[in-house]
Amino acid sequence: MEEEKLHNPTVRVLDILETAYSHEKGISFTDLSRQTGISKGTLHPIVATLVAKGYLQCQHSLFTLGKSCFRLGYAYTRTLSCLDIVKAHMEEIVTACNEICQLGILEGMNVLYIAKMEPQQAIRVSSSVGATLAAYATSLGKSLLSCYTDEEVRRICPPVLKQYTERTVRTVDELLAQLRTIRKQGYALENGEVNKDIECISIPVQVANQTMAISVSLPIYRSTPEKQQEILRILKRHKGEIAEQTAGLQQDLSFI
Repeated sequence: MEEEKLHNPTVRVLDILETAYSHEKGISFTDLSRQTGISKGTLHPIVATLVAKGYLQCQHSLFTLGKSCFRLGYAYTRTLSCLDIVKAHMEEIVTACNEICQLGILEGMNVLYIAKMEPQQAIRVSSSVGATLAAYATSLGKSLLSCYTDEEVRRICPPVLKQYTERTVRTVDELLAQLRTIRKQGYALENGEVNKDIECISIPVQVANQTMAISVSLPIYRSTPEKQQEILRILKRHKGEIAEQTAGLQQDLSFI
């Protein structure tokens, strides 16, 4: 659908919700007006309606997404039978590894976390379902980027790479060298690049017609070469089973 055919009042509502979504800790009315380009006079009745209907909530003069957004999102995930299959495998991975298992897709140069399973005594990691992190700094993101050519990665990669820790990749050339290694070995290993105390191992997986990546995260102090190999063995087994079980499904996941 071309931009000029879009319904502008609806676009304004969606811009408001997407802007609120991008500010996890909340956004003020003034900043919401500035960032959406909507005048305060026009913005006020829209925000008031969204708050009344539960799509926005306001605490301490900061707006965040409301519970109605959660209900819609949850209803949406229930329709994704392919994801149900993947989540069942994630639960098995958690049981086998006793570590956190996460699923993500690429959204530009970010990895979007769409599922997460935790053992009873889980470590704390930076990611959560619905959150995004820079793909170049995460094992999930690098697994997904490894499915692209060097030229495609250069085209979408920002010129300056934000440093999360001293171990975060610093240049595009360094990232491309890592991706070549990942393509050869078939998996990505993140070692303290977002959280200096966390290691993450991931592999790309085909879910119906959508390329995703699945990972296991654990504290670095618990990691050994033997445990890494065991995690890889488990991930590769489930990768094959997930691809096989979703291959015949016609469900379109390209719009996630």
